[in-house]
Amino acid sequence: MGKLALLGILGVVVAGIGWFVLRHSGGGGDGDDHALMFLVDGISQTQMTMKYVNERGSVIHSEVIYLDETKNSNQWTPDRSSKSDPFNLSWGTTLVNTKKQVMLIDRFGKKTIDPPGIPTSDFNEGMAPAKANPPSQNGLCGYLNRDHRMAVPAEYEECLKFVDGLAEVRLGRKWGYVNTAGKLQIPAQFLSTCRFSEGLAHVQLPEGWAYVDQQGKVVFKAEATGCADFNGGLAAARQGPKVGYVDRAGKFVIPAKYDSGGEFHDGRAWVRREGQLRLIDRSGNEIALPAIARCENFHRGLAPVQADGKWGLLDTNGKFAVQPKYTSIGPVVSGLRQTEAPPGYMDEHGAEVKPPGPVCPSYNHGVFTCFGVRDPNAAQNLFFLMAAGGLKSIDYYGRSGSLIGRIDVEAISKLGDKAKGKLP
Repeated sequence: MGKLALLGILGVVVAGIGWFVLRHSGGGGDGDDHALMFLVDGISQTQMTMKYVNERGSVIHSEVIYLDETKNSNQWTPDRSSKSDPFNLSWGTTLVNTKKQVMLIDRFGKKTIDPPGIPTSDFNEGMAPAKANPPSQNGLCGYLNRDHRMAVPAEYEECLKFVDGLAEVRLGRKWGYVNTAGKLQIPAQFLSTCRFSEGLAHVQLPEGWAYVDQQGKVVFKAEATGCADFNGGLAAARQGPKVGYVDRAGKFVIPAKYDSGGEFHDGRAWVRREGQLRLIDRSGNEIALPAIARCENFHRGLAPVQADGKWGLLDTNGKFAVQPKYTSIGPVVSGLRQTEAPPGYMDEHGAEVKPPGPVCPSYNHGVFTCFGVRDPNAAQNLFFLMAAGGLKSIDYYGRSGSLIGRIDVEAISKLGDKAKGKLP
């Protein structure tokens, strides 16, 4: 390993470490309780060990990096090429060595050397959109399965995630749908497409918008533009200037009388009429509400809403389950909602959850990412903390509060200074 390469690694560890932490895993996708994290330990005056570990702390891969570059031989290091983003471990990561080999590590712990494809986003329904490896000149994409085989060849210009067994793909300017067997089940014929929901997808044909079934047959035409998922057998649809809700046959079962309308979740949909937010059930009955300025979708019977400038949680009966007292309430990610900064957390039922440290800005795939800081009252921005020398460590904890691993930032910084003193 050359001197510049070693400096590059140190740059990743010291300067780029915040990007690893803040984006180590995004919630959702298959197996939401599986995570992949980057760690550094075994730090001494001569070496350090870079590791990738799972949510239990088990080591998936490790590399010893020596400050004396003559001792480094063909180590695997983070891939900083355009094939993947080494700092986003939402699906996993790729490493490279001096032989120009590529190692793929997914967040389920599977490793493959020189896989036929490199994911561009997380696995969903066992498939991840992926670019060919080695990369093709035209940059086409296909789908990599959990066995790291290209189940769908890299033949498409754009590949979205699988939903209901089909994925949207683009050929030229037209969109179609591919299945998990690699067959283009619905030919690329649409100007625009939406994901399937309950067996139907909203698509744009040259003559207008319609819903099609999983064989590509038009079920009914629709005036609405853009994506409107079916949920519980109903979807928002436009009739002239107003919005109502149709069933899977395209019949309006809730009249088009609203200015706008969202998707149904937990049997409730947010609509706007005469300038006011309203909540309706699947029969179109309005549910009495307190004065609400903003709202989000329901999840497990609760929806974040803003009232009097603060956020709380509303139940499906229009009552506050959590009184408005927060400056923000985020969506449910891996079973928890994040509240205001400095981040706090609540579970899906609205009960507050105490994070395992005073500064824990992230929770994804069942893992808290926390900062060991000199001053808990200092700014929570990681890059500011590092620049000001206020960051002592980066710690990963499980949902139960057990420590998975720790990065000693102070020790790495000292090691980096020593390296820079030896290397030009």
